[in-house]
Amino acid sequence: MIFSYVRYRAQPTSTIPSGEIHRPMIPIRVIGPKATVQVFGLLDTGADNVCVSASLAEVLGVELSGDTEGALGAGSYAIEVWPGSVEIEVAQRDQSLSVAGSSWIHFGPG
Repeated sequence: MIFSYVRYRAQPTSTIPSGEIHRPMIPIRVIGPKATVQVFGLLDTGADNVCVSASLAEVLGVELSGDTEGALGAGSYAIEVWPGSVEIEVAQRDQSLSVAGSSWIHFGPG
């Protein structure tokens, strides 16, 4: 699948002097036990895990209980996450990819 990059305005910095960044934001469906939600996600081809906000877990009907796990978020900031299970579907034109799992999906603050 090939996805377009979306242009965003950001605060100009020494590393982004134009204040313009491009990110591969893609439409995805997140399918939980009680609901399905269409959202946009940042495509990270080097990621080992998927992190979804705990507020979305509530909408999807994913139960977040038990022990939290430590993880590193953006900028290597430590965050606490709960493991969970949902199905994620990415579709574009006549192609689609659907994956379900629990060991690589984490729900975190947000």
